[in-house]
Amino acid sequence: MKKVLLDVLQARGSYYEVGLQLGRELRESPLYSHHLKRRKRSLHQYKVDVGEAE
Repeated sequence: MKKVLLDVLQARGSYYEVGLQLGRELRESPLYSHHLKRRKRSLHQYKVDVGEAE
């Protein structure tokens, strides 16, 4: 079982500003780097030759 840490966020401002702050914090998390690695692998499956598709 993995240990998971949770940070509680308290912010003031518009939803846009809160979203920006959350995005900056998530980019530094290990979950985001793992997501990027998985995303790169899955994108290889969707390469389509334009000439073949027409």
